[in-house]
Amino acid sequence: MKNEKRAGKDMHGVAEAVHKVEAGQMSVITSRITPEEEIDAAKHTTEAMDKLRGLLSRSNVEEKDVTPWIRKTAEELVEHYAQQHAIDGAGILTWNDAIHLATALSFGVDALYTFDNGKKPAKVSGNSVKSRSLLSLDGDLAGRPLKVCKPPVHQLSYLVEDDEQE
Repeated sequence: MKNEKRAGKDMHGVAEAVHKVEAGQMSVITSRITPEEEIDAAKHTTEAMDKLRGLLSRSNVEEKDVTPWIRKTAEELVEHYAQQHAIDGAGILTWNDAIHLATALSFGVDALYTFDNGKKPAKVSGNSVKSRSLLSLDGDLAGRPLKVCKPPVHQLSYLVEDDEQE
């Protein structure tokens, strides 16, 4: 969506997910903070912004408000991973990431798709701190089950695109 360049076939999973959403084969739940976080004219092409706005306007894409339960759960997750960071040095959980994770838990999604591998530093009181990889949380989110993964790619999409490029 951001015209990102990624190694390997990572963006195939994004394209597959977008196709499924557009075909009505997949629903998306996102926290209301996503548009403010993701749509930034200075960082994205007009085409990428139009694609994102188009997806967000679909009936099978729901933007969810931050409820008291989501806020409380996000606070618990931030605190839990701050304590974990003191033990394992694997990074803290940012507030926005915690909101996305809590939203996923609140609505019982099948999976949270992300490329977040913890390489971007987080800001805490103006200081850069290591952020925790969301991908590392797959299956166990502070004792709560949640699948956290990159958008999956089915092998057929590799074959179709590879054949088209030849």
